[in-house]
Amino acid sequence: MSDAKPTPAGRSRTLWLRLAGPAALLAASWIASRLISSKAAVWPYIDAVLVFFAAMLAIRLLDTALRLWYDRRHRPLPIPDLLRDLVLAVLYLVVLFFVLKDILQVNIAPILATSAILTMIIGLALQGVLGNLLSGISLHITKTFSRGDWVGIAGREGILLDTNWREMRLLDRQYNIIIVPNTTAAAETITNFSHPYKRTGMIFRLKMGYEAPPDEVIAVLLQAARDCPEVLKEPAPQ
Repeated sequence: MSDAKPTPAGRSRTLWLRLAGPAALLAASWIASRLISSKAAVWPYIDAVLVFFAAMLAIRLLDTALRLWYDRRHRPLPIPDLLRDLVLAVLYLVVLFFVLKDILQVNIAPILATSAILTMIIGLALQGVLGNLLSGISLHITKTFSRGDWVGIAGREGILLDTNWREMRLLDRQYNIIIVPNTTAAAETITNFSHPYKRTGMIFRLKMGYEAPPDEVIAVLLQAARDCPEVLKEPAPQ
């Protein structure tokens, strides 16, 4: 498993590349508008496409500039990626409805009514998915943990590798990947062993034979703990 992280320059390049798609579509639409007569029947559609892609480019440009501003100050974006993507999707829909209503003169009331019905049907069919989505947003907003933290959820422990709209991925002590649904994480007690300090105490339960002298067993275990370089001297093991 690679620990390589993208460099600031590489991340900036990736962010700017997100503008290439809408910029290319906007340029193609503008070229098409120059080649088509202004009296052509398709001109309103060309105009609508121009407005939509121009607004899309402006939204992405603002989003990219905001993310770069935080990156250059080595600060995380105050909202999670999942919530940011939802906000962008809502903005795109608003622009689309504006284009349909004000430029193409389309009556969007039936579309909105149909969308509401479809949304209700989809919501009932995807209750589990929406539950995970909303739980993931709430977990990100509260900032209970961050990537790389050692956390305990639902009786399992591990390093938090990644979170997405559906689940959390933990790497446990045996190098197994544990997948915890967001709804489970939101409903369970979460223990973050990495905050407020990285150091933490651990309890080991060992079984010994009845013939083993307790004092000698305790002395050997304490000496073994003190000889381990990753065990703190203060507070001393006990």
